[in-house]
Amino acid sequence: MFKKLFLSIALIASTAMLSNAQGFGSSNNSDEDAEVLRPWALLIGPEVGGNYSVVSEPDGLKIGTSGTIGFHAGLAANVRFGRPAGRPFGTERFGIKAAIHYAQYGVNNDVDNITLNCYEVPVWLQWYVVPTLAVELGPTFTGAFSSSPKQLDLPNGKRIKDISATDVKFSFGLSVVRPSGFHFGVHYNLGTSDLHKNIATTVSTVSINLGYYFTAVK
Repeated sequence: MFKKLFLSIALIASTAMLSNAQGFGSSNNSDEDAEVLRPWALLIGPEVGGNYSVVSEPDGLKIGTSGTIGFHAGLAANVRFGRPAGRPFGTERFGIKAAIHYAQYGVNNDVDNITLNCYEVPVWLQWYVVPTLAVELGPTFTGAFSSSPKQLDLPNGKRIKDISATDVKFSFGLSVVRPSGFHFGVHYNLGTSDLHKNIATTVSTVSINLGYYFTAVK
C-alpha cells in the first residue's frame, strides 16, 4: 500500500515538473497576462475523490479488522499568497487550502463490517515548490454523522454503540494545480484517536482528490 502511495507521489511530482513550462504566469505578449493585481489569490471549487482506510487490529480482540475503499466529495477553497513583486497571478509561493467534505469510510472485520458516514474538514498549509506543484500538510478534522450497523457485539462481550469516529488526522501530501484550474492530489491522513472507547484502533486513510478551481480573486 505504501509502495503505491510513493509511486503516486512520484507521478504527481513528475506531472507538475513537466507542466511547469506551461505553468501559471507563463510569459506571452498579451496585456491580460502582463497585468499584475493583488499579491494574493482566492480559488474556490468542487472536488471529489476516493480513500482507502488503513486500520490496525484492536489489541486483544483478533476480529480480523482491516480497511476498505470509500469516497468523499465537497467544496474546497484555496488562498495563495507570497507572489513575487511584479509577477503575474499563479506565481504565489505559499497557500492555505480548506475544504468541507462528505466522506464514507469502511472498516471490515469478522463480526460485522462497519460503514461510517462522516464529515471531513482539512485545513492544509501549502508550499509551492514550482507554480503547479504544492507540498501540503496540516490537520483534517473528522466525525461521523452515522454508522452502519448501529451496534456491534464483540467477542469479548463488549457492545459498541454510537460509533463517533471523531478524530484529528495529521495529513500530508502533494497536489498539482494546473493553470486551467484542474487540480489533483494524493495524501496520507494519519488517525490519532481510537475508533471508539471500546475499539482501541485508529482509522488512517490514503486519499486521492480531483477537483476544479474557479478564480474568485486574483
